[in-house]
Formats: sequence, C-alpha cells, structure tokens
Amino acid sequence: VNLGKVKPGDYDKLRGALPALHFRFSEPVAHGAVLRQLGVPLAWEGDASPADVLEPLVRAAAESVRRIAMAEPSETDESLVVLKERTAKPKARKKGTQRGEAS
Repeated sequence: VNLGKVKPGDYDKLRGALPALHFRFSEPVAHGAVLRQLGVPLAWEGDASPADVLEPLVRAAAESVRRIAMAEPSETDESLVVLKERTAKPKARKKGTQRGEAS
C-alpha cells in the first residue's frame, strides 16, 4: 500500500480498493500442540503436564472462537432463545377482539 502524501482531511478515507480477504477456520490436527512443544515449566508441580491440564480449556476456547467467527449459535444461545420465548409476556389484545379473530 502506497500512502503517498496524505492531507489531514483525507486521513480516514480509502485511497484505493481493498483486497478481498478469505478466512478458513478448520479444527487443528492436535489441540494443545503448542503447550506440548513448550514442555513442562521448571516450577510445575502437578502430576499431569500443563498440556494435559489446559488442553480441554484450549479446545473449548478454540471452539467458542470458531462459532463466534462463523456466527453460529451455541447450545447456550439456543437455550436462551427458548427460555425467552417461554417467559415472554403475551401481547395484549385490542379491545373488542376475541381469540381467532383478525385484528
């Protein structure tokens, strides 16, 4: 990107077309691989390695991030929608209308 000379009034304006961006969110081959590569810190006192302890958290975080990026609802989101529908107050009917009548 060649910025050239920018006038103060044009600072936040595009200077040309932006390239198209494409993303792919695929599941990693091995969750927690970086933790395994880092190894066990000298101060670690647990019986299980940090990778074994943290891998479920890393997996859950990665899945949450992928869902957010792909705009997919989670089970929690779907449960909240159902709960809201069940607890929503019924809409008030107009005076003079009965069930089954069009208003």
